[in-house]
Amino acid sequence: MDEKQIKSKLLQAFKAGEQGHFYILKAGQLEFANLWIQDFCMTLAGASSLEKLHNHVDFLLLGESLARDKDYTAAELSEFFHFGQFAPMKLPYKIIVVYASHLISENNSNKMLKSLEEPIPGLSIFFVTKNDQTLLPTVESRATTLSLKSGKDHPWASQKRDESRSVEDSIVSYSSIYPDREAFSKKWSLLLNKELEFSQLLEAMNDFPMAGPWALDLC
Repeated sequence: MDEKQIKSKLLQAFKAGEQGHFYILKAGQLEFANLWIQDFCMTLAGASSLEKLHNHVDFLLLGESLARDKDYTAAELSEFFHFGQFAPMKLPYKIIVVYASHLISENNSNKMLKSLEEPIPGLSIFFVTKNDQTLLPTVESRATTLSLKSGKDHPWASQKRDESRSVEDSIVSYSSIYPDREAFSKKWSLLLNKELEFSQLLEAMNDFPMAGPWALDLC
């Protein structure tokens, strides 16, 4: 299945109350997986921005920094255990997203096994990682793995922007599915013209409603 099909299937499962309790989301590029899960969660929450998603009582996003390269501490993961004790408050389900889950140590992973295998009803956990990273076999065996195409494996890699068109026109053509195309177009135009690194682009977009993983092709 491609990214849209995976999202559609998951949304159907959540709507029907048939969601899985533990998923591992993998992609060739971690940034791509991060964007995808943010877009998915915002759809579930009906949130128009990442800030509103962060403030939603039924969502917990751990380790979101793109620059993260150190293992999770026990103190950081205490949020995981605390959040996972309580039933959903506004939605029929709660969501925990653990970014860069390959940075959970073996010791901490073992402590999480019971929560991953037997979470409370209405709780779904998403571990986000890269294709070339491995998790403990005891962790992976408890999960449904979702594989996203990205980077050189994605169909976008074979597409090139029409150089005869302006950056803004190219962005508009790619943003046709976005509700507020004009605002999105202007935002991306300003950022791209600054020639920021990709990680800086993502950070700069954190205060703006997500457009979806397809926006990676603009970079």
